[in-house]
Amino acid sequence: MRPAGLTPADEALRSKITSVESRLLFFQHGPDTIRDCMWCTPDNPSTYLYYALPGILIPHLFNLCVLALVTSGLFTGKEGAIWRRTATYAAIGLAIVEIYFWASFDHKANVRATKVEELDPFFQNIRIYRLLFLALIDALIGWLLYLSSTNRAFVTPASPAERVESAIKVMGGVRNSLGSIMILKNTIQRDSQLREVGDRYWVREGMAMGEAMEDREVVEGVQNALEERIDMANISKDAEAYARSVVELHGMAPPG
Repeated sequence: MRPAGLTPADEALRSKITSVESRLLFFQHGPDTIRDCMWCTPDNPSTYLYYALPGILIPHLFNLCVLALVTSGLFTGKEGAIWRRTATYAAIGLAIVEIYFWASFDHKANVRATKVEELDPFFQNIRIYRLLFLALIDALIGWLLYLSSTNRAFVTPASPAERVESAIKVMGGVRNSLGSIMILKNTIQRDSQLREVGDRYWVREGMAMGEAMEDREVVEGVQNALEERIDMANISKDAEAYARSVVELHGMAPPG
């Protein structure tokens, strides 16, 4: 009960609940639909569903817009855009399922309730379940976006055109770097002072490397590193396989 008494909205709602049928529909559609719908009648319960349909769809449409935004290539790139169709189907599917529950609910089932605990508060329950499943879908799509965007899963290999474009960009960068180096080298060679500085540097560098390579520990470390990086057995095996494939390609019998 309200301490200050019934409000005008409460009075309008009470004036609409005039029969057992309207009371049963109240548990399905809630106070706003029962009070505000001017053309709905308890004799035609479907009219209440038609009136409530825009309010049912608004949260789903908002969620669909959010999912379309976060799965657009503008914000998440091609890794996120691959989930756009999945997110759209999930959002639309959830809206269809909720409308089905609204339409299939038997509001007359509450007529058999003899206690308050036996009443089925469909209106409150369906809104709670709606928010829970919306949050679940958004969390699932967010998790998929995280996995695909960080290449932890669902990695899509680049197409041949993309690989060619990437290789061209790399080659262009290398070409620009080589051009800059050649310009710098020509500038140094044309300037006597810079050329002398460069020559002295390489002389000192050669002497330092020569002294370092005379150290036994350095020589052993280089040898160990080369032995770990270069597996001569595998290289010999690959070379033999390549030689056999070339011989077979030319129709010659490989040596026994």
